[in-house]
Amino acid sequence: MATRSPTKRSSERTAWLVALALLLAIAAWWRFETLDRRPLWLDEQSTARVVAGSPDLVALWNTGSADGYLHPPLAYLGQWLATRGAPEPTPFRLRLPAAVAGLLSLALLAALGALVFDRATGLVAAGLMA
Repeated sequence: MATRSPTKRSSERTAWLVALALLLAIAAWWRFETLDRRPLWLDEQSTARVVAGSPDLVALWNTGSADGYLHPPLAYLGQWLATRGAPEPTPFRLRLPAAVAGLLSLALLAALGALVFDRATGLVAAGLMA
């Protein structure tokens, strides 16, 4: 049974990390390059109204539950936190939590694919999701 040397494993791991970093950089560019250039979709406009009309977390919870949770409560919370301190919720700030979550999900999918199958499979899965 042939085993790989520790230096070979280390170089493979380094190559995988570099490839993953490159994939995440491309995905970040895809997401952030036009994040504030497109107009808000109807559901994003609804979220902006909920977020702008909520001075605190209790109001956010009450307003979010009154509209039948158009979005999950954590989505409202992330967008509420991202828009705090701004006079008006901008498209960039409203979309920022979802964009960050999308990038994190790519990294987690690559790690899961590498753990369950192999590193190449993890990268392919994350690349397809990107």
